[in-house]
Amino acid sequence: MIHSYFLDSSYSMKTIKSLLVSLFVIAGTINCFAQQLDGFKYVYVETCQYTGGGSDVWGISAQVRQAFADKGFSIISDMNLINSIKPHDSNTVLYCAIDHTNIIDGYNTVSLTLSDLTGNTVMVCSGRGIGLTRQSDYTKATRNALSKIVNMSYHYDPSKAPNVQVANVEHSDYTEPKIREYLDTATRLTAIEGIYKVIPNENSSHYRIGIIKDGDFYKGIILDSDIEAWKVGDVKVVFEKANMGLYSACWYMVNKTSFETFAQVDSRGIIKVDFSGRGEKDVRMLKLYPLTTASSGVESSDAPAYIPPAGQPKASGTGFIISKDGYIATNFHVIDDNNGIIVDCVRAGKLYHYNAEVATYDAKNDVAIIKINDSGFIPFKSIPYSIDTKIGIGADVFTIGYPLNAVMGTNYKVTNGIISAKTGINDDTRYYQMTVPIQPGNSGGPLLNSQGNIVGITSATLNEQVISTNVQNVNYSVKALYLLNAINNVPAIEELPEESTMSGMNLEQMVEVLKDYICLIKIF
Repeated sequence: MIHSYFLDSSYSMKTIKSLLVSLFVIAGTINCFAQQLDGFKYVYVETCQYTGGGSDVWGISAQVRQAFADKGFSIISDMNLINSIKPHDSNTVLYCAIDHTNIIDGYNTVSLTLSDLTGNTVMVCSGRGIGLTRQSDYTKATRNALSKIVNMSYHYDPSKAPNVQVANVEHSDYTEPKIREYLDTATRLTAIEGIYKVIPNENSSHYRIGIIKDGDFYKGIILDSDIEAWKVGDVKVVFEKANMGLYSACWYMVNKTSFETFAQVDSRGIIKVDFSGRGEKDVRMLKLYPLTTASSGVESSDAPAYIPPAGQPKASGTGFIISKDGYIATNFHVIDDNNGIIVDCVRAGKLYHYNAEVATYDAKNDVAIIKINDSGFIPFKSIPYSIDTKIGIGADVFTIGYPLNAVMGTNYKVTNGIISAKTGINDDTRYYQMTVPIQPGNSGGPLLNSQGNIVGITSATLNEQVISTNVQNVNYSVKALYLLNAINNVPAIEELPEESTMSGMNLEQMVEVLKDYICLIKIF
């Protein structure tokens, strides 16, 4: 039948031989591909990321995973699951990166790059497709790209596994007791330091990490793990502070190669490490020790007496009393990265110095609450103001605080103005824009309305150095809503009054009341 077909088709024997040779070449190529992949047991297929948002909207990733599964590969659904693979099997993991291009020479294209975990390319497959719809275009392109995989004869052979050398990570002698000792004896802990547990999901493995400061970096050290690849004392992640509540992160995978990403620390003591760049679920870690909130902290009778710190404060700001037992609201950036906090309060004309500690904070929204922790502290009288989360544009507002303390002196200063806008820079809804003049040192002070209610926390001013153009009296305050959220994180804080006791007073009269509730915060 074959012979007659070729004869009927006017093919010469020479042509037949050429075609047969070509078929053997193709078959040999397919077998070669199979030999290339026979040493791999697992496949991780990244999730496509599309311009404009959306993951795998055309089903490319799912199509590729199914093709590998049909050939007999074990599919790894999340890169973090590689941590569950035994170290000696890590060299059998195949990483499949997907690239797609819309309309090149009239075709949509899909390319698959297969590599080992050290990044060495093993195979590249590509295909083109054109159809009536985008869906059919990408389906055809993916099917064509997978043709090499679909047509090969695959059989896992451990003897053909590539010689992938698993790198070593930094190892320390830290154990959980040692890290607890460090956390208990440190003069001042930054927000990220502590002992964390990975929050379980269907893809994550169990491990605990202790994070401590090491120079300019914060190292996450394995304390406990059910992953054979990780030993107690191994450095799993290295953080570097980037901005308020944000850190750059160098995350080490099971083969000890690093993934550069970022992490966010919130006021609840949760670290979220971003893995969206891999199309995977974020890693989330919950702080177990010490507690972020100091609501059950040391009673004043057991607290240390005020001891003047050595040297001059490296920064100062303003705070205001929000409870009789010594909780004080301020900006997070005022108290961030401190080694000690001293609060100066004028009470009945007399200056008092108190030790203070961080009770809770919301780095993202620039709010913090500190607590006086001093044996000499006497509780305040009833708080004279309430919190008001509603205010209109054009409303009269004022602030009281300690700007430029080293230059302008130690007495409080009062400035007033109006609400200019209900949004901040780039329409940031967390802030009010205001005409109330503020200077460095005003940060953390209260923004009050004409009834004497707290409507915000003075936070920042816009200057020409920032935007390279002339600006005048453009200032911002964090909205009181975010202060309320922070207060709710500290159950020990009693509720503030429903109404201000200063309603009906003029500005001069309100300042006379407020002066005993405004504090100078010194950071060492």
